[in-house]
Amino acid sequence: MADNRFINGQQFALAGNIHGAPTFRLFKQTVAGTSSYVVVAAASFKFRVVGVTGIMTGAGGASDTVKVTDGTNDITDTINVATLADKSVFSAATIDDAYWNISVGGDLKVETASGALAYVIIECVRV
Repeated sequence: MADNRFINGQQFALAGNIHGAPTFRLFKQTVAGTSSYVVVAAASFKFRVVGVTGIMTGAGGASDTVKVTDGTNDITDTINVATLADKSVFSAATIDDAYWNISVGGDLKVETASGALAYVIIECVRV
């Protein structure tokens, strides 16, 4: 039997079987007073965003929102976290398949409004 411990997601994708590719997660903590957070700057390989979840690290305030973007286009819907309590969990209701791929050299960002406090978890797969 072949030793498959060193097969990466790109090799799965090249075989046309992205459903078996391992996922990886990217994390970003938001803070008051900042609205744009670079998660990945100039990606070294192409990957796809397949899920976004977050944990509130403070109570939501009026107009607090969170979204994931490529810097130009929104990958997720704008998630309203204004009424969420500290420790609440949220997730994106939609992921736009027109923008979910981050190309080599591309960026991935988390953007907030009104200083939303959250720990954002972005699940990705290499393609």
